[in-house]
Amino acid sequence: QHQWFSAETDLQVVVEDEVFHVHSLVLMLVSPVFKNMLCSNLVESQEGKITLQEKDKEEFRVFLTAILPASTFELTAANVKFLVRWTDEYQVEG
Repeated sequence: QHQWFSAETDLQVVVEDEVFHVHSLVLMLVSPVFKNMLCSNLVESQEGKITLQEKDKEEFRVFLTAILPASTFELTAANVKFLVRWTDEYQVEG
C-alpha cells in the first residue's frame, strides 16, 4: 500500500560539497523557481536531486533556515545582503 504522507525528506540539494536533505514541498511553497524545477520534466524532478552551481553552502543553510515553517530566524546585517540575492533569484516573497 502506498504511503501518501511522510515526515522524511524527499529531496537532496547539493551545494558545493555538501548534500542537504530537505522537504521538496517547503521549497515549492516558497519559490516558483524551485516549484518549476520539481514539477516539470526537468532532470531535477526525475532524480530527486538539485545541484546549485556557484552557490555558497553556508548561504544556502541560512536561506533554508529562513524559509522553514515556524522558523525563529532573524535577519542581521551579516545575512540580509545575500538573502536578498537568494530571495530575488528564487522569487521568494514575504
